[in-house]
Parts: sequence; C-alpha cells; structure tokens
Amino acid sequence: MGIKKNSLHAGSFFVWRICAEIVKKMLKIYIFCFILL
Repeated sequence: MGIKKNSLHAGSFFVWRICAEIVKKMLKIYIFCFILL
C-alpha cells in the first residue's frame, strides 16, 4: 500500500511539473503577443 501511495504521489508531482511548464510557455507566448499588439 505504501509503495503504491508513493508512486501515485510521484506521478501527480510529475504531472504538476508538466502543467507548470505548459503554463510558463503559454504565459511567454501571451506576453510576447501582447507586446507585439
């Protein structure tokens, strides 16, 4: 049970990191477009 819980926690952390990277890229694109327009 403990191992499964640990892997689940690591998996959600990994997903959270990917989401954070996507948000950063989206913000950069949004700011870039805002400056151009």
